[in-house]
Amino acid sequence: VLEKQFGPHKELKSRRDKLTRSTAPAEAQPAVFEFNATEVDEPHEETVSLDMAFAPIESARNGLVAEVATPAKANAQKGIDSGLAELFEEFRVAEEEDTGLEDYETHYNMGTAYKEMDLVDEAIQEFQTSVALVKPADGTSRFLQCCNMLGHCFVQKDMLEAAIMWFKKGLSAPGHSEDEYQALRYELAGAYEGLGDVAQAQQYYTEVYGVDVNYREVAEKLQNLRKKK
Repeated sequence: VLEKQFGPHKELKSRRDKLTRSTAPAEAQPAVFEFNATEVDEPHEETVSLDMAFAPIESARNGLVAEVATPAKANAQKGIDSGLAELFEEFRVAEEEDTGLEDYETHYNMGTAYKEMDLVDEAIQEFQTSVALVKPADGTSRFLQCCNMLGHCFVQKDMLEAAIMWFKKGLSAPGHSEDEYQALRYELAGAYEGLGDVAQAQQYYTEVYGVDVNYREVAEKLQNLRKKK
């Protein structure tokens, strides 16, 4: 606009040329990338046998087996510990006692059932089996109970001598109550009375009377025996 009004000016022309050169796009220079020239070896496969591949695993496995087998071998050479052996023995005895108790209960209950059905022979067989499974001094009343039941069975069969034998066996068993012994004395006196053995009957009735004068009409039994003399 100024040049149109005042004509061309040398200073303005010089500044315009500089401005034009500074804004012109620079010629693109090709980018240069330099690499260090090194040779790269081509990959190659190595042949590895199966034996070589599994050798470490096999070695480790053998070592583990050796570690496990060594304590077992040592224990086998040492044998069972004495405390463990004692524990096994206690367990075995307890198992045998439990088995014996179960067999006893089975035969005793069967004998009781047979007796109630008047199958006396079968009852005797069951009671004899059950009494053979227990001991007189085992801390229970099982032996005495069997003796009492066998005595009653033989009385029922009118085999009083056998009944007396079992009543006496029951009386000889230690560790029972006076009531249990009283019952056996009374039954024993009755068996002797049935045999006609007044002296023995009077002896056992007297023992019962000496403990309890009101026991099962024992006073009347003694009076009747005195009359027979």
